[in-house]
Amino acid sequence: MKKLELDKELIKINKFGKDAQYVDELYYSKIDDDSYIIEIKEGFDEYCNEIFAEDSNINKNIIPNKKELKVSYSEHSRKIILNDFFLIAKPDFDSENEQIFHYLYRNPNKSITKSEIISDLKTTLTKDFSKIIENLNFKKNLIGAFFDVSKNSIQFHNPVSQERLNALDITEISIQVK
Repeated sequence: MKKLELDKELIKINKFGKDAQYVDELYYSKIDDDSYIIEIKEGFDEYCNEIFAEDSNINKNIIPNKKELKVSYSEHSRKIILNDFFLIAKPDFDSENEQIFHYLYRNPNKSITKSEIISDLKTTLTKDFSKIIENLNFKKNLIGAFFDVSKNSIQFHNPVSQERLNALDITEISIQVK
């Protein structure tokens, strides 16, 4: 929100205390300490349409214009984010998908076997690696860019260099906008 307000100047955030009752000649009778009024400025709709498709389930093509692609992950929020902007997934707490991705994230650029994961996590796997990656919303070129997968091993490449993308002939990445 602050980025939209300060950097883009597309909104204005107004915070009110208990005594604030009038804003731009409009009366608000139930304003408390945690009340905010967000003023939407001209250009906001156009900006949103550029960033998010009107139908939230369509795919967006991203042309990698940086020297690398990088996935970040927070074990607190469990959000998997591409290039600090695109939410790929938010796996359920302590699910098989979350456990496996967290393990891979902590061990990037290393080939890891199924038996290694089972031993280190002291768990069993009910799904194969391909299904786990698919459940985490990695699709098509996004899978190819970040993962090498076989029946018994997996490698999570992070970050992904432009050289890797070129070698794999990946010129755009399709993601599902959430």
